[in-house]
Amino acid sequence: MRGFRIEPGEIEAAVAAYREGCAAVVVARADDLVAYCVGDVDLDALRAHLAAQLPAHLVPARLVPIAAFPLTVNGKIDLAGLPDPDADRTDGRQPEGKYE
Repeated sequence: MRGFRIEPGEIEAAVAAYREGCAAVVVARADDLVAYCVGDVDLDALRAHLAAQLPAHLVPARLVPIAAFPLTVNGKIDLAGLPDPDADRTDGRQPEGKYE
């Protein structure tokens, strides 16, 4: 990614080292790394922890908290079933009136 070798397992291990009970799945989405985090996580503190533990190119651009990982029928994590990281963004403003 952008000329760097990315090891998602290394990032996931750093998240697990943050606090017991934390788990993450790291995926590349639209040329950015996204970490989906399960557990009671303070996202700002987790980002600071990852910045201290990992090189800058391995720190995920987005940290997305989720209640549980979606699973396939075989019990593996369903990467396609992970939510869109931009679905909860509120950039911009809401439309005004029925024609806008």
